[in-house]
Amino acid sequence: MTQRGRKSTAALATVTAMPVRFLAAPADLSPEEAEVWGRVVATKPGDWWDAGSVPLLAQYARAVVQSETVAELVRRVSLALMTDPDELSRYKELRKIQAALSGEISGLARAMRLTQQARYRADKAETHSRKATGNKPWQTHDVIEG
Repeated sequence: MTQRGRKSTAALATVTAMPVRFLAAPADLSPEEAEVWGRVVATKPGDWWDAGSVPLLAQYARAVVQSETVAELVRRVSLALMTDPDELSRYKELRKIQAALSGEISGLARAMRLTQQARYRADKAETHSRKATGNKPWQTHDVIEG
């Protein structure tokens, strides 16, 4: 039912939500990689992404999924290391792979300006950092024995 007569100022000031269109993931990404793609794309406005960022974002999604896989292998091997010292060389190799993937993810995120570093100017980041250190008086948790 529509309102008769003139529209109020409040009614005129109401913003109508526009449908959001996200950049679709490339077809060659796995379902897990496409999920990472979607989570990242949803954090930025639609015009953030251009043709040049598509391959970077696709590789970022691949690296994140690979990093999660390697992290799981590191966990398993570190548990096996408790009973089998021969697993140490495998553990070291997996940690090298994990470090390389972390560097790749970090570099790609910086290139696409996804990191916290990209959100703040250096002077503003320092201010935020100083404000965030330490608990406020109302944030302390006293342990009550009873």
